[in-house]
Amino acid sequence: MPECAKQEMIKWTNHGNPSATYPSAREAKKMMDEFRDYIAKSLGVQSCCTDRPDAADTAKRAQTIGEIAPNLYKVIFTSCGSESNCFIIRCTIEAFTLRTHVIPHVIVSAIEHKSIIALVEQLERCGYCTVSRILPKMSGHILAEDVAREIRPNTCLVSIQHANNETGAINDIAAIAAVSHKMRVPFHSDIVQSYGKIPINLVKSGIDTVSISFHKVHGAPGLGALVIKEQFLCGYHLEPLSPGGGEMQWRSGTQAPHNIAAAFAGTVFTFERMESTTRNHYTLKSELVKMLHARIPTRTFEEYMQSRKKYELECVILQDTARPRDYLPNTILMSIAKHVGETACNSLIKQKLEDAGVIVSVSSACLSSHKGASHVLLAMNVPTIISDGVIRVSMGTETTIADIRAFVNGFLAEGIRQLQITKSGKAVRDEKNK
Repeated sequence: MPECAKQEMIKWTNHGNPSATYPSAREAKKMMDEFRDYIAKSLGVQSCCTDRPDAADTAKRAQTIGEIAPNLYKVIFTSCGSESNCFIIRCTIEAFTLRTHVIPHVIVSAIEHKSIIALVEQLERCGYCTVSRILPKMSGHILAEDVAREIRPNTCLVSIQHANNETGAINDIAAIAAVSHKMRVPFHSDIVQSYGKIPINLVKSGIDTVSISFHKVHGAPGLGALVIKEQFLCGYHLEPLSPGGGEMQWRSGTQAPHNIAAAFAGTVFTFERMESTTRNHYTLKSELVKMLHARIPTRTFEEYMQSRKKYELECVILQDTARPRDYLPNTILMSIAKHVGETACNSLIKQKLEDAGVIVSVSSACLSSHKGASHVLLAMNVPTIISDGVIRVSMGTETTIADIRAFVNGFLAEGIRQLQITKSGKAVRDEKNK
């Protein structure tokens, strides 16, 4: 977290319950409402901070739904993006079932965040809904026409993430929202990965509701938000996921002003630097790809799959490098593909990089107890020879060209080392036990 966020967290610690009426509580509520306004503005909409209406008022407002301004959205604080995803999917399914007495149908992609994948699996297993899972293209993207083909008369919600947390692929959510609305189906998007990195306008894109997690914008872990169109709330007669008070009657529990204040500062910090940070990250990512090309055979996943030629050792990038703006600026998913002996081991690559002070992540570790490709790589039909060596590289605000160079050196050195071990007749994975 930046220093400004840390200071705000300290300042607002033990400031009281924002739902109370004593002076410090009123100050906390004012700060929170200002943050709601800032979030709404950052998404091109206007915040509506009123409490949840009672049943009679909801019915009355539903009759005049067209009179509610289309740019009016409610910002509901949650504990994280996962809770926000659960909130909107569960509540929409419940509201549709109560209104129609029909088992609803939900559309998601097969590469959504685990919070959505696990939730719809559970709801489907319990008989609360049926689910269509849209497969990605080889580029990692979800296409609007594929979503359109799955919409049914009982479809109650389409939920497609803006950008994937592994591949970084940015979906055309405006196009997906358009095909959803054409069939009068509301559209939700998990924008946890893209918020604060690329501009998003909910009204222009036609998005009804989004999930946010503020640790992605320099806040502390433990705070998210569900931003939802007032027309959707009233038109669908949505009910709280956890009733009982707290967050404008939409989520029970005492609010945490210190976390909210830190997130406020972190979000402002992020958006003030978004344009320059994004530009810098795209430049650094381009340089990273150039360095790889100069040192080792390097190609995209699609090029790899379409070619019969294979190298002893090569780098496969699971992004279309010819279209960099179709992917997040700070994320790149790549793999060492080894065609001699056993496949490359991403756990050892990660370990060697960490030993050199370079932190990367693996979506599925080749040596873990849950060995196997992630659900994202499986949905993309990524072969084992690539998935076993895959790592995700993410850049921060302080990442430099020297950091990129250190990564490339360590990444390739470990790949070459594993190839040499294989050629000597030993097993690479035995190294883990030393």
